[in-house]
Amino acid sequence: MEWESETMKGTVSINEDRLYGSFEVYDKETGGDRRYAEGGLWFDEDMNLKDFDGCYDLPQFVLEFLHQNDHLDEWHLNLWCKRLGIEPTTDFGRRIMEREW
Repeated sequence: MEWESETMKGTVSINEDRLYGSFEVYDKETGGDRRYAEGGLWFDEDMNLKDFDGCYDLPQFVLEFLHQNDHLDEWHLNLWCKRLGIEPTTDFGRRIMEREW
């Protein structure tokens, strides 16, 4: 999945056979010289996120992608709600998108 804003560009990819994925995000102006992040995503047998690395918090577009594709279990939904300072809700994706990042 590719994502793009006015200033940033990113990708998320998942290999379900390996239970692994990755993400990358960078600023378009410098091609990542100024702002760049990448990381790995690990999934359990049900394809729910179980771990990630690369940065402290996942970028917004990665969270949105994982939520829209049912890769976040209840534990991770609660974790991200707590980190973002919002109440747990079934409409998690909408609430994330309303937050200023």
